[in-house]
This record gives sequence, structure tokens and C-alpha cells, in this order.
Amino acid sequence: MASQINPPSERQMGKVIELQVHRLTKVNIEKRKKRSWDLYLYLNNGKWKKYITTDEAWFYMNKVKEIRRIQYVSRDVKHPTLEVYQRRENHSSGFMVWGGALFNGKTKLYFVDPGAKVNSTYYINNVLKPFLTKDALRLYSDGDFVFHHDSGPSHVSKITTEFMKGKLKFIS
Repeated sequence: MASQINPPSERQMGKVIELQVHRLTKVNIEKRKKRSWDLYLYLNNGKWKKYITTDEAWFYMNKVKEIRRIQYVSRDVKHPTLEVYQRRENHSSGFMVWGGALFNGKTKLYFVDPGAKVNSTYYINNVLKPFLTKDALRLYSDGDFVFHHDSGPSHVSKITTEFMKGKLKFIS
């Protein structure tokens, strides 16, 4: 389907293979409108030069580890007489990295320990504290910056918010 001259949209392909496609709700749309306007007000008149925007991301590494049996049929139609392809393939292993970008440069990358649950305590001890003691001082020696991160559960929890209050200006 995707190789056609005018391929269908992701939503159309999702309907064909009965896959639910992500869709914003009215509540999500309103939240984004409010947050984006607040962010705009914070950033205008050159204030954006004082912002450190951070995020975390997963990176996946593919290696060949084991042989898997693959049948190219729908999930509910498995039959022993159908042709089975033997293929070496691994289950992707990945790692999570946290970093930030800003007008003056970039933060150090902080790697999340394999298997770690990134809750408030982990986020504070393994990301925020090292960031504040190393990167923040290096990038803004006067301490005049605004820390921006998304509204992930470990970022907006009561514990994390209390930790950041008084230490830095921030928006989530």
C-alpha cells in the first residue's frame, strides 16, 4: 500500500489492518493550546536565550541473536501447514538518554540505567542533581535560566516539583 504513487494515510492503513491510530482528544488539544500560549509569553523579547529545553528518548540497537519462526498471515490465522520462514532476528535492545539543548550549547547526555524505572526519585538523583551541579553552572554561570521539560509523570510529580522549587525557574 505504501509503495503506491498516492499512498494512503497512516489512519487509512490503520483501518485496513485494524490498528488503532493515535488521535488527540479535545482535552489534549485545549491543554496544548494553553501551554503553547504560556510558553510563547515566556519566550518573547529574547527570553528564549535563557531557556534549556530537555527531553529523554529511547534508542534501539538491532543485533542478530536468535532464529525466529515467522508466518506472514494475520495473528488469529495460524496453521502448521502454512509456509514458515526461519530468520535470524533479535528482540531490539534499547537504552534511554536524557539531554538538553539551548542557545549557549547543549547539556551532557545522561544515560538511564538499564531496567531502571524513571520515577521521581530516579529523575531527581540521576538527572536533575547532576544537571544542576555540572551543566547548569557551566552553561549559565549566573544561574539565570529557565528549565523546560515535558509533563512526564516523573517531571510533574509533587516530589520533583518540590525539589525544583527555590532551586531553579522551571516550566513543565
